[in-house]
Amino acid sequence: MAVEPYPVNLILRNKAVVVIGGGKIAERKILGLLGTGAKITVVAPRATRKIKALAAKKEVTLKLRNFMKEDLKGSQLVFVATDTEELNKEISRLARERRILVNCVDQPEECDFFVPSFFRRGSLMITISTGGKLPALARHLRKELEHFYSPVFEKYVKLLAEARKKIYQQNALSFSQKKELIENLIQSELLSILKQGGKKPAKKFIREFLQKNL
Repeated sequence: MAVEPYPVNLILRNKAVVVIGGGKIAERKILGLLGTGAKITVVAPRATRKIKALAAKKEVTLKLRNFMKEDLKGSQLVFVATDTEELNKEISRLARERRILVNCVDQPEECDFFVPSFFRRGSLMITISTGGKLPALARHLRKELEHFYSPVFEKYVKLLAEARKKIYQQNALSFSQKKELIENLIQSELLSILKQGGKKPAKKFIREFLQKNL
């Protein structure tokens, strides 16, 4: 029976994450981890300039040597990205024996999880995954969506979040009433106003909307 992956966003603050490999693929994995608050350790005999620069800035811990079993100790997530298929399989096996979730590059059968193609607009994060089967398609779709969800969505999400906070502070409203108000604001012309006029008229629209409905 086919097993479908479960979509989830992990909170990695202060979690130990190990990346085995120092090439361009490992570099992309590391760049995706930056900003998550994870404690990132990179193990590889060689590393790209970017990885070395991150280590110099103390953003990652870099161990320039071959992988050892001890590198998995205490880790909660492992990314395997060496240039040797058999070594990748062996590291994946060792991680699984220790009940550590592992992602093995280009070998979906060795993975406990897949990293989707994604982009951010502030608090908004949009992810696309093909379950490790067609990463190129996921990247293609991501690029298309990036054009549709332009950078203005960062401001849009922030404004909606601020309005939501004010709505949920109204004790006189029921939960369903609060939910309906937020839905109405999302379906309003707020986004269009923000795109055409910028933040000032958008804030004015929200202020008038709240005055009318609260």
